[in-house]
Amino acid sequence: MRLKSSRIAAALFAAGTACAFAQADKAPPPPPVTERAGPIKYDPPKRGAPKGRVGGGTRGLEARELTLAVLAPDHAGLSSVASPKLYWFLSRPIASGFEVSVIEDGAADAVLDRAIPAPANAGIQVIDLETLGVRLKPDKEYRWFVSAIANPNARSGDFVASGKVIWQPLPAD
Repeated sequence: MRLKSSRIAAALFAAGTACAFAQADKAPPPPPVTERAGPIKYDPPKRGAPKGRVGGGTRGLEARELTLAVLAPDHAGLSSVASPKLYWFLSRPIASGFEVSVIEDGAADAVLDRAIPAPANAGIQVIDLETLGVRLKPDKEYRWFVSAIANPNARSGDFVASGKVIWQPLPAD
C-alpha cells in the first residue's frame, strides 16, 4: 500500500510539473524593459517680467492667522487649455464672502469678476474657468485674484492672493 501511494504521489508530481512547464510555454512574454528618461525638469520661461504670484495679507479679517495663497508659479503659469482650473489654498474656513477675478493684462475690463461661495473646508480649492464660462485668448497674459472680503463696504481690508496664467495652445502634432 505504501509503495502504491508513493507511485501515485510521484505520478501526480510529474503530471503537475509537466503542466507547469506547459503553462510556462503559453504565458505571455514579460513586458519589454524601457529606459527611464529620468525626472521631469521644469525650466520657467525667461521673460524678464516681474514675479506673477502675490501672497495674501490681512488688515481686519476675523482671523489673524489665516493663509490665503494661489497655487501657481512665481511667474506666469502656462496652460494647455483655454479654460484652465485655477487652484488656491485656504488655511481654515471663514464666514466672509469670496470673490474671483480674471483680468487680461492691459485690458480695462475684467474677463471675470464674480462672488464665489465661501469654502466649507480648509485646504486646496479650485476655480474651474470652463464652468464659469471663461475662455482665455491664446498667448495673452492674465492675472487672476482670489479675495476674502472682510467688509463689503470697505474693501481695503480684503485678503487677496493672485497669480498669472497664459494659455498656449498645444501644437497639432
